[in-house]
Amino acid sequence: MARIPLLSLAFLLLQMGFSQEGDPGFQNKVESLVEAAPQTYTEIDAVMSVHRTDSVQLNYFLKKANESNYWAGASYALNQLGEGYRNISNFNRAAELHEQALEAAFRADNIDFKISSLNMLGTLYRGNEAIKAALDYHQEALSLAEAIENPSDDIQRSINTAISGIGHIYQSLEQYDLAIDYYRRSAGYDEILGNMEGLAINYHLIAECMEAIGSLDESLEYYQMSLALNEDIGSDRISIVCNYGIAHVYVHQDKAQEALELLESIIPAAETLGDQEILSSVYIHYGWAQMRLKNFDRANQFLLQGLEISEKYNFLSNIHQSNTFLHDLWEELGDYEKSLAYYKAAESARRDISNDRNRRYVYDVISRSEAEKRSNQIEMLAKENEIVKLR
Repeated sequence: MARIPLLSLAFLLLQMGFSQEGDPGFQNKVESLVEAAPQTYTEIDAVMSVHRTDSVQLNYFLKKANESNYWAGASYALNQLGEGYRNISNFNRAAELHEQALEAAFRADNIDFKISSLNMLGTLYRGNEAIKAALDYHQEALSLAEAIENPSDDIQRSINTAISGIGHIYQSLEQYDLAIDYYRRSAGYDEILGNMEGLAINYHLIAECMEAIGSLDESLEYYQMSLALNEDIGSDRISIVCNYGIAHVYVHQDKAQEALELLESIIPAAETLGDQEILSSVYIHYGWAQMRLKNFDRANQFLLQGLEISEKYNFLSNIHQSNTFLHDLWEELGDYEKSLAYYKAAESARRDISNDRNRRYVYDVISRSEAEKRSNQIEMLAKENEIVKLR
């Protein structure tokens, strides 16, 4: 295949950017949107939804919105750009953009975009396990949203996002009863808003928490409720994680054969899905079920497959889990040298998890300090805007 010279490639990419930004149809659409200056997410998204993943077009919209002091539009564009950077794990750039979106929302004095920007920051920090900062952002969003009388659908969706985010945080902290309370509240909003996929996800999360506190029958009930909703939704991910969860409960109930058959049935779908963390978990627990049935060769094969994927992608919890099961397997087979080696590897992974949490805690403290500084700056900006309005 012929190679394109670097300068030619750079010129081609630049031209592509200009062609996207310079499309007269798109430019006219942006001009009309900026002139109309709608103030809600739904109204702006009705026009811009097809461009949400196009950074060139989003930046063009952002430039035009800024030129016209259309701060609600700017906040929308900045949050979409931030989400794009979050999806490619560029945390710092995503944080900058969401913070700028929050500042634009204050400039607009727009409660919808204040709340959505706070939720975006909460989701971002939660994904980076900066737990306290994430909780602060989601709680601030929730406090603002719940103070609104007769909230619109957009505000109710924001309330739901905040409640669900707080539930995730409590689950990560192993505060399962609190997490269940928040997931149930979130499920209530999903029903009101007709968000069946969100409802199915909440049922799955409640099931996970129920299993964690030992309420296995209730856990199975919620997994089945999630799967029932998914018959209409058709999400492969929901189907896999629910069936995987059910199999996990079965092993705890000494139903290893049922667990084995269920896990075996979802392996092809898990392999097709492409989510390596889910796939490694399925392999590891399939190996665990095989071990419980004394099928040691098969157990070893799948535990090693799960471990290999986990080490490749640095899934620390799965590395710890697979090494723990391999330690149990070789101990039962009487090979104490191998058993000891896997025990040491499991302990090493456990220490890595602890060190990672400590590192993230330090990062969290720094993030909270920076968030407080930004909050003070935004409050000053809001006061300046009020002074301008009074003149």
